[in-house]
Amino acid sequence: MTDGEHDIFLQPRLTSKGADYIIKNHKLVKWLFGFSLLISISVFINYVLLFYIYHTDENAANTSVQYSSSYIIEAKLIPLLGMTQAFLFIYGSYCYYKFSSETKRSVSDVSEENFNSSFKYIFRFSLISIIQSCLGLFVAVATTLFIFRRIMHNL
Repeated sequence: MTDGEHDIFLQPRLTSKGADYIIKNHKLVKWLFGFSLLISISVFINYVLLFYIYHTDENAANTSVQYSSSYIIEAKLIPLLGMTQAFLFIYGSYCYYKFSSETKRSVSDVSEENFNSSFKYIFRFSLISIIQSCLGLFVAVATTLFIFRRIMHNL
């Protein structure tokens, strides 16, 4: 199918009600973006502190502890993955914010081309969400296995 053939099947029109929702959504998205920044900064600080605590702990100075799998998971992998999640959260929120800003601007400017090009940001947001979901699943499985192993070891 060529691009011209898509016009035959779908020719959406933006009504004033739809434009109102785009403007209302943008107001919410501004708050969402600010909130995501605060969350990500606090998560990042917590993981940096956790990383610092593990590396200044006197027990962790023991070489055998540093190379144990539990130490590597707790002190290195989980903080690294957590900080990665925080950065992805910020970038995903930024993409959603840009999508909202571009759609609002295109409605104000009555620009069909800008409206359509704004969908690249929602596509990026979707990709980031998939990456975050996969990373979250990996962390959940790794943490569950780690906890299960600790429980079995203590029995």
